[in-house]
Amino acid sequence: AFMGRSVVGQRGEDIRFSFVGAHFPIAKLASALEDPTVDPLHGAKIALARTLRKVLLKANRRQLTDEKTVIFVQGDLNSRTVLRGTEVHDALLELLDDDAMQAAIMHELELPPGRWREVVPYSSVNDLPVTYKFHLNLACSTFDDELGPSGGDSSETGSPCSPSTLTIGHVIASARRSAEQSASSATDNDIKPPERKTSKPSSASLRSAQSGGSSDIYRRTMTDLGPDRLANWGVVFKQDHFRAFRFPACADRVIYWAADSLADRLSWELPRGGYEVNHAQLGSDHRPVSLEVVLRLAPAALRTSRNLAFATCGLVEGVVSPSENELPDLEDEGLVSEDDELQGRQSLPEDQMKRTGSCAMFISSV
Repeated sequence: AFMGRSVVGQRGEDIRFSFVGAHFPIAKLASALEDPTVDPLHGAKIALARTLRKVLLKANRRQLTDEKTVIFVQGDLNSRTVLRGTEVHDALLELLDDDAMQAAIMHELELPPGRWREVVPYSSVNDLPVTYKFHLNLACSTFDDELGPSGGDSSETGSPCSPSTLTIGHVIASARRSAEQSASSATDNDIKPPERKTSKPSSASLRSAQSGGSSDIYRRTMTDLGPDRLANWGVVFKQDHFRAFRFPACADRVIYWAADSLADRLSWELPRGGYEVNHAQLGSDHRPVSLEVVLRLAPAALRTSRNLAFATCGLVEGVVSPSENELPDLEDEGLVSEDDELQGRQSLPEDQMKRTGSCAMFISSV
C-alpha cells in the first residue's frame, strides 16, 4: 500500500511536506536472504532500492520531487536483519549509506541532487529496536538481566521491554553469549562431538558458506537464544517452519527523501530519543512504533551533503525495472490505493503537529 497527503506552509518559502504511509513488499527480499548463490545483503538492498525507486517515480510524476519538498515515508518498510558469518547488518541502514545504490535509485529520473535518509540517525544495527516478529497475544515482559540495550553490561533486572532494551544488538549478544556458555560447558564435561565423514563440498555449498544466503545461520542463532528467553520477549520461533526473513528485525521505520539543498537546512530534535515500540499493544506480529520529531528549517545550509557516487551499469540494471515506463500509475506493483490522496494539499499552521499513522511530527521553522 502507498498513500498519503501533502501539506504546504502558510507563509515563508512554501516548503511542502508529503507524508506517505507505505507497506513495502517482502517476497524478493526474503528470497535474497535464502538464495545461496547471491550475497544476501546485496540482494536485500536491491529489493528495497527497487521499491524506493518506484516511490520516487510516482512522486516525480505528480511533481512532488522539487527542491522545496520533503517526502516522508513511514510504516512497515520491511527492512530485515541480515546475518553474514559473524557480521550483522540491517538492510535499510546499509542501503541508505550506500552512495552508489542511492545513485541507482535516482538514475535518469531528472531529480535535483538528493537522497533517501532516515529521520532517526542510527549508525549501528545494534541500536535498532526490534519491531518484528512477535507472538500475536504474548507481550514482551522481561529482558536478559546481564545485558543492556545493545549487549553491554547492565545492573537492571526484570525490567519491562522498551525501545531502549530490546534491540538487535541485545538479540545478537544474548545468542552469542548462550552459544559460548554451551561450548564452554561441553568442554568442561569432556563432551566430544561425533566424528563426521568428510567429503569435498559442492560449489553450491561453498557459495552458500561464503554468502551466508540460507536460513541455517538465522535458525542457529534463534536456537541459541533458547525457548525461555524467546518466550519472555514474546518473539516467535517455529523451528520446523522457520525462514530467514522471520528473524527479529526493525521493520517499521520513518525515512524521507529531499533535495540536498533543502536537506542541508533541516535540523532534527527527538524529544523522546527516537523510535518508541509499544510492547503492550498486541494483535499483530509487528509492534506499533511511534516517533516524535521537531523539525526546524534554517535560512541557510547547516552542512554540506556529500555527492553521490556514479552507479555502475550492473547496479543500475539491478535496480531499474525495464517496464517501469509502462506503468503510468504503478498499480501493478501494489503501490497505489483506490483512496490515494498523495496529491491532496492543505495548509499547515506553523508549529502545528501533523500525525500520519504511528508517526507524530512537530514542524516549525526558524
